[in-house]
Amino acid sequence: MTFIVPDHDEVERAELLAQIAAARQRTAEAKRRSADMSAALRAEVSASQKELEVIEQQYAAEITRIREDAQASSSRILVEARARVTGEGVVNGVE
Repeated sequence: MTFIVPDHDEVERAELLAQIAAARQRTAEAKRRSADMSAALRAEVSASQKELEVIEQQYAAEITRIREDAQASSSRILVEARARVTGEGVVNGVE
Protein backbone atom coordinates (compact mmCIF):
# COMPACT_ATOMS: atom_id res chain seq x y z
CA MET A 1 0.00 0.00 0.00
CA THR A 2 1.34 3.37 -1.00
CA PHE A 3 0.57 6.50 0.92
CA ILE A 4 0.64 9.75 -0.96
CA VAL A 5 1.87 12.58 1.13
CA PRO A 6 0.88 15.95 -0.26
CA ASP A 7 3.73 18.30 -0.56
CA HIS A 8 3.87 21.45 1.48
CA ASP A 9 2.84 23.72 -1.44
CA GLU A 10 -0.35 21.73 -2.05
CA VAL A 11 -1.29 21.90 1.62
CA GLU A 12 -0.63 25.61 1.74
CA ARG A 13 -2.58 26.13 -1.49
CA ALA A 14 -5.57 24.21 -0.08
CA GLU A 15 -5.46 26.27 3.14
CA LEU A 16 -5.31 29.51 1.17
CA LEU A 17 -8.24 28.44 -1.03
CA ALA A 18 -10.24 27.62 2.11
CA GLN A 19 -9.39 31.03 3.58
CA ILE A 20 -10.41 32.73 0.34
CA ALA A 21 -13.73 30.86 0.30
CA ALA A 22 -14.37 31.83 3.93
CA ALA A 23 -13.50 35.47 3.19
CA ARG A 24 -15.88 35.49 0.21
CA GLN A 25 -18.63 34.06 2.42
CA ARG A 26 -18.03 36.74 5.08
CA THR A 27 -18.05 39.41 2.37
CA ALA A 28 -21.36 38.14 0.99
CA GLU A 29 -22.87 38.11 4.48
CA ALA A 30 -21.61 41.63 5.18
CA LYS A 31 -23.10 42.88 1.90
CA ARG A 32 -26.45 41.29 2.78
CA ARG A 33 -26.42 42.87 6.25
CA SER A 34 -25.46 46.20 4.71
CA ALA A 35 -28.32 45.97 2.23
CA ASP A 36 -30.73 45.09 5.04
CA MET A 37 -29.51 48.03 7.12
CA SER A 38 -29.76 50.37 4.14
CA ALA A 39 -33.33 49.27 3.48
CA ALA A 40 -34.23 49.77 7.14
CA LEU A 41 -32.64 53.23 7.16
CA ARG A 42 -34.45 54.22 3.95
CA ALA A 43 -37.75 53.11 5.51
CA GLU A 44 -36.99 55.09 8.65
CA VAL A 45 -36.09 58.20 6.66
CA SER A 46 -39.29 57.88 4.63
CA ALA A 47 -41.41 57.54 7.76
CA SER A 48 -39.64 60.54 9.32
CA GLN A 49 -40.24 62.63 6.20
CA LYS A 50 -43.94 61.77 6.26
CA GLU A 51 -44.13 62.64 9.95
CA LEU A 52 -42.35 65.93 9.28
CA GLU A 53 -44.80 66.75 6.48
CA VAL A 54 -47.72 66.23 8.88
CA ILE A 55 -46.06 68.43 11.51
CA GLU A 56 -45.41 71.14 8.90
CA GLN A 57 -49.03 71.03 7.75
CA GLN A 58 -50.25 71.30 11.34
CA TYR A 59 -47.86 74.20 11.92
CA ALA A 60 -49.07 76.00 8.79
CA ALA A 61 -52.70 75.50 9.83
CA GLU A 62 -51.96 76.80 13.32
CA ILE A 63 -50.16 79.87 11.93
CA THR A 64 -53.13 80.56 9.62
CA ARG A 65 -55.55 80.24 12.55
CA ILE A 66 -53.44 82.57 14.72
CA ARG A 67 -53.21 85.15 11.92
CA GLU A 68 -56.96 85.00 11.34
CA ASP A 69 -57.64 85.35 15.07
CA ALA A 70 -55.23 88.28 15.27
CA GLN A 71 -56.85 89.94 12.28
CA ALA A 72 -60.32 89.46 13.76
CA SER A 73 -59.14 90.84 17.13
CA SER A 74 -57.49 93.87 15.57
CA SER A 75 -60.58 94.54 13.44
CA ARG A 76 -62.78 94.29 16.53
CA ILE A 77 -60.48 96.64 18.44
CA LEU A 78 -60.55 99.15 15.57
CA VAL A 79 -64.36 99.00 15.39
CA GLU A 80 -64.63 99.56 19.15
CA ALA A 81 -62.10 102.42 19.03
CA ARG A 82 -63.93 104.13 16.19
CA ALA A 83 -67.21 103.71 18.05
CA ARG A 84 -65.73 105.35 21.12
CA VAL A 85 -64.34 108.20 19.05
CA THR A 86 -67.68 108.81 17.37
CA GLY A 87 -69.63 108.27 20.60
CA GLU A 88 -71.49 105.18 19.40
CA GLY A 89 -71.86 102.20 21.69
CA VAL A 90 -70.72 98.81 20.59
CA VAL A 91 -71.49 95.77 22.73
CA ASN A 92 -69.93 92.45 21.79
CA GLY A 93 -69.56 93.47 18.18
CA VAL A 94 -73.21 94.59 17.83
CA GLU A 95 -74.01 98.28 17.43
